[in-house]
Amino acid sequence: MVILIPIIARKRLEEQNKQEHSSNCLKEQSHKMSIKIKKEGLLAIGMFSLILSILLKNFAGKVPIVDFFCGLFTGLSITLNIGFLIRLKSGINKGLKN
Repeated sequence: MVILIPIIARKRLEEQNKQEHSSNCLKEQSHKMSIKIKKEGLLAIGMFSLILSILLKNFAGKVPIVDFFCGLFTGLSITLNIGFLIRLKSGINKGLKN
């Protein structure tokens, strides 16, 4: 019984180390996959997707897939333009605090 206690404790430590290592790897991978887009890039992509949406709506036929892409590009435009405004406001607030 005395011999088994260190063996069990060692196994538990090895399992904890494996779990910590796997969680650290996941954190590193998620950090590597983060996308950094400048404020101007958000605005440009948002305007471009809105233009695509308008052009698809006006010049493409009445096909369901065209309506899907029109909605997709409209939603993308709204999201990116709001993201631009939020980043712009946070940049202005940081400038006022300094």
